[in-house]
Formats: sequence, structure tokens, C-alpha cells
Amino acid sequence: MTSRLARYRNVPELTAMFRRTADVRTREDLALTVPALKGGRPGVEVVPASAGLVDYVQTLVARAEDVRSRRVEPDEDNMLKITGDGRHAALDLRLVGHEPDPTGGKLEAAARRIAAIHRDTRHLTYVDDSGQPSPRAGGFQIVFCDLSTPRGDGSWSAYDELKRRLIVHGIPAAEIAFIHDAKHDEARARLFARCRNGHIAVLIGSTEK
Repeated sequence: MTSRLARYRNVPELTAMFRRTADVRTREDLALTVPALKGGRPGVEVVPASAGLVDYVQTLVARAEDVRSRRVEPDEDNMLKITGDGRHAALDLRLVGHEPDPTGGKLEAAARRIAAIHRDTRHLTYVDDSGQPSPRAGGFQIVFCDLSTPRGDGSWSAYDELKRRLIVHGIPAAEIAFIHDAKHDEARARLFARCRNGHIAVLIGSTEK
């Protein structure tokens, strides 16, 4: 058995204890300047499900019914496994051992969107920390993907597939980087410097990294 925190009690008292040692400042307190969202809200791009994904979801429904009816043991199948398989399948069917969407699915849609932004911003000039125009023009994008991170063992990953598709859409391979390739603080500092000076156009990483 593993215990975990489920809820707080006496929240006002907990807050008072926290504020004895912490100084909390909001964005308004600090007068931070942050970029406005284009259109005022996050954009959502809906990718239609392929026939293969629809068929696979039906197998998840059947598995869930087996779990609810206790026709399988928890160590054989459970809702956590089912939802995990569903998340992986929604990204790319290859993650659950099936043939991929022939249209490219979400990875192709993401690659098209990223490449379009790259083309639209490659003429823009930004200033460096000293206020001088950067010698390299073009925008910089951070792409988040929490599933199928690269393992470095040659196995298929969504990261490698996305990079391949970005290259097909015209972004040079040398301008695409994975945060996972920076193994320590010094390597990350070098990578971030290349992102700031325009040598990296697209950085792909997970939320945790």
C-alpha cells in the first residue's frame, strides 16, 4: 500500500504558516510584461481520427467493460493501462503496435503548423540582451510533447518522427533540437544560448524537462 496526499485541511492556517517564510508576488505586483496570446486565447487544431484509431478505441471500450465487470484481474488489465494506451494511440498508433494514420495524423498536423510559423517569422529581426539586432533573423518555437520521448536506442519515437517531418517541410535539421540531448547543466546552458542567438529554430521537449 502507498499513501498519498489527497486533500488539505485547515487551509487558512496552512497559508498563514507558508507566508511566514515565503514572500508571494503576483504578476501584477511585479508588473511583468508578457506577450499577448494571438486572438486572445490558445488556438486548438482538431485532427480527425483515422479509421484505425476509431477501431482501436472500440477495443479500449471492450477492455474497460471487462475491467468494470471484473472479468480480468487488476494485474492483467486496469483502467490506468487503458487510459494510457488511449493517450498513446491518440498521438500515434505506432505507440500501441498498430499501423500509423496514412495521413500522418497529429504529428503531421503539428509539423505543418510549426513549419508555417517558421516561414512566417523567418524574416523578423530580434534584439539581443544589449539591445543590438541579432545577426540571425527568424523566430524561435518551443514544442511540448510528453509522450514517446527519445530513448537514444534507435527505437521509434514521436520526437524523431516530428523532426523528420519538420525537415520535409523545410526546416533545416541543424535548427531542430531536443531538450533531452542536453544531459547536464553545462550542456543545457550551451543549448539555451544557441536558442537565444538564433541557431536553433525549434526546441522540442517534455513538460518535465
